Amino acid sequence: MSHLFTLVPLLLITMVSIQSGAAFAKQLFPAVGVISAAFLRLFFAALTLLLLFRPWKKRLTLANLPMVALYGLSLGSMNMLCYLAMQRLPLGIAVAIEFIGPLAVAISSLRKKIDLLWILLALLGLLFLLPIKTDQESLDPIGILYALASALFWALYIIFGKRARTSISTSQLVPLGVTIASLIIFPFFLLTGEKENLVIPSNLLSGAAIGVCSSALPCFLETFVMKSLSLTTFGILMSLEPVVAALFGLFLLDEQLSLFQWAAIGSIIFASIGTSLRIPKKQEKIDLEAHESAKN
Repeated sequence: MSHLFTLVPLLLITMVSIQSGAAFAKQLFPAVGVISAAFLRLFFAALTLLLLFRPWKKRLTLANLPMVALYGLSLGSMNMLCYLAMQRLPLGIAVAIEFIGPLAVAISSLRKKIDLLWILLALLGLLFLLPIKTDQESLDPIGILYALASALFWALYIIFGKRARTSISTSQLVPLGVTIASLIIFPFFLLTGEKENLVIPSNLLSGAAIGVCSSALPCFLETFVMKSLSLTTFGILMSLEPVVAALFGLFLLDEQLSLFQWAAIGSIIFASIGTSLRIPKKQEKIDLEAHESAKN
């Protein structure tokens, strides 16, 4: 029980690190562009993780390469689509919609009738966020599509990551996956033409800070958290992430949300908490890293 007093603060620090990185990335969009910001985030994250974990020390077989490649592809796609969604939507709403991805993976393992309640809560929250209004509070439909696509790739990221970890360690998979993810985004980065401001040292430093806050530091902290924290506790705490994102959006980006939008985020949070409480005991010790390390 005492370990919770150490692990829970570490997980909260991880959430704050990820969402502060997302908020700073959004502030960087006007200077370097969305795709460039996503590339900088993954490039510096990959560089940091490669130096920390040094995955080349272990041999990687050819049989493992396809799953590692799919893991990296889903990670890179998720991050690029996430930033495209953040450009058009408030940070808290973008994160709440993307949370549908891991929530769907968790719900897929549940079997009892009460589990329908969590599905309905998640759908209700998503419905509340859809651009069905005609006033100025209506959300950008393209942004919502980007967020939903990011949620899909987040789900695939979890699935491919879980399969890959049956034959490759997390300390090898994560740095290699993030490296592949940066290579996936690189062609889009070249095509955007938003590279002029990248030579400015302050922008490069900002990109490095975002990479460390959003990916490298969370991955490092989770090597301690995921060994001891149960999936139920992890899931309940991670349900706070959209709120953390919304608060950073409010205080750092001045993104005001309506009561209706807060209610939508709350509905998705309750669906996640309910799902976490219903996870079968036999799944309590599955690898937790897949739910968190690729965050915004």
